[in-house]
Amino acid sequence: MDAIDCVHDRPKFRFAGRAWTNGLLALIAVLVGAAILKQPPAVASASQDDEPRARGVVNPADQRNEMIRQLRSLNDRLGRVEKQLSDGVRVREAK
Repeated sequence: MDAIDCVHDRPKFRFAGRAWTNGLLALIAVLVGAAILKQPPAVASASQDDEPRARGVVNPADQRNEMIRQLRSLNDRLGRVEKQLSDGVRVREAK
């Protein structure tokens, strides 16, 4: 009979591990919620006067204009190289 009585000696709170996990998940949820609420709204932080690159947001029109400027610069440089090649290249032998 002693063996039967030993079966009932379990702790009353069996799900201690699950309760700890649930508490940890609740704490994480609260911290994530606080982090989200701490951030300013995107509409309020984006104004027309701010430099787009300073905020990390790139305006597509500005990006295209910059690409066009770089392509024109590259085209000018390539034109100078082609002109110099068409005029002829002199190669001297090193002594």
